[in-house]
Amino acid sequence: MGIINDIPHTSAEQQGTAPLVPNNEAGTQLQAMCPLFTFDFYRPLFNVTTADVRDRLLESFLPLRSNFFQVMNGKPDLYGPFWVYTSLIFMLAAAGNLSRYLSAHNAEESGVKVHFKYDFNFVPFATSVVYGFGFFFPLVLNCLLNIFGSKTRYIDTLCLYGYATAVFVPVAVLAAIPVSILEWLLLMYAAVNSSLFLMGSLWSELSLYVDQKRFVVITLVGIVQFLFVFIFKLRFFRLIYA
Repeated sequence: MGIINDIPHTSAEQQGTAPLVPNNEAGTQLQAMCPLFTFDFYRPLFNVTTADVRDRLLESFLPLRSNFFQVMNGKPDLYGPFWVYTSLIFMLAAAGNLSRYLSAHNAEESGVKVHFKYDFNFVPFATSVVYGFGFFFPLVLNCLLNIFGSKTRYIDTLCLYGYATAVFVPVAVLAAIPVSILEWLLLMYAAVNSSLFLMGSLWSELSLYVDQKRFVVITLVGIVQFLFVFIFKLRFFRLIYA
């Protein structure tokens, strides 16, 4: 026993087995080098209450009030836009198939034999279009604003555009009614509502520029929103059995 107690003990550092970089230090280095790949970067963007999301959604359906940035209060979020986009994807897929089913049913009642089948390609197509427009167009819009001298951040523009898209969710549900003129009216309403909401919310920023630059942004917003509508109509609500 005495011999064992007399054996000198060596520390982990003396043996060369001490950890090279603590976990918290490694996380700090990752956050400094590439914060986009850390949870801490996204946590504030999802830290919103139900009341916050509700108020922002209500603002998007009242485009003439144009005080979205006051409601946002310098705290943009991705929670609302993410669920708006995701809900719209599934609504488009479901409403598009329902519209075709009802159209086929009406054709059969008129004596026309048709064979209805679900279009499962609606989901991947809707995902590509909605997420593509939803994340890429705000980036283009924000770059244009910054070129013209605005200090608007990409996350602010992304939040704004995400909530501007919310009006398309109930419109997609109503557009399942297979009446072409009704579908066009509903989709045009959504395009006008979202365009006015975007233009009104950005007007304080746009007012800082000369008229020519201001109308470049306004024209771009209008073109993109109406292009959005035409894609919806021609892909999801085309009455192929009419």
